[in-house]
Formats: sequence, C-alpha cells, structure tokens
Amino acid sequence: MLEALTRRPRPWLFAVLLALPFGVYANGYRHGFQLDDAYTLTTNPGVRSLANVPRYFVDPGTYTSVREQVDYRPVLQVTYAINYALGGYAMPWWHFTQILLHVAVTLGVFLFCRRVLELGAGKPSDAT
Repeated sequence: MLEALTRRPRPWLFAVLLALPFGVYANGYRHGFQLDDAYTLTTNPGVRSLANVPRYFVDPGTYTSVREQVDYRPVLQVTYAINYALGGYAMPWWHFTQILLHVAVTLGVFLFCRRVLELGAGKPSDAT
C-alpha cells in the first residue's frame, strides 16, 4: 500500500478528475435561474458591480433584494459579482464557473484523501 501512495498520481487520473464534473453537469447549461436566484441575483443590484465587493463584508443587506432574506455570505457574493462582470446573466457562463468550482473541490478532496492515506501508512511528512 505504501508503495502505491509514494508514486506520483498518473496524469490520466487528473484528466479524469477534471473531466468528471463537466460530464456530470453537462446537461445543465440550458437551465435558467431558479428559486432564490430571483432575489439574490437577477433583481439584486448589489451583484452587478465589482465596486460593491467591499460592502459584502460589512453589509448583509447586499445579499438579496428581499429584506426578509438578508444573509451574510460575502465570499459567495464576490463569486456572483465576478460572474456578472465576466458574463452578465448569460446562463452558460454561470454554469461553467460553478463546474470549475466543482473541479477545484474534486481535486482538493482527492489530494486531501491521498495525504491522509500517506500519513496513515506511516510515510514521513515532507514538512518535517
């Protein structure tokens, strides 16, 4: 087991991990905004300018156009503002960036699990 963990992952494995989220979510490019997207995105002027980004960290009211739904989620708001700046409300762009986030999480979980298995197998840490 230790021998398998000490080998570098093969490039094809990373290619599969990169492609998998795109394959899983491929049918979602034509879907529109749903449910809470109406008041957190399409009617919320706070996401339409990157100049609003600093306000996200101090004003929870920038999250939504419906005051009863106010929430403090500044990092999510930053991603919304970046999405809007790059593609407006073009749905394929929003889905593409969400899939890229899934790719990042997939690779992160893979690398984290690999590291945990290495430590469990008794491989010395590179940091020590």
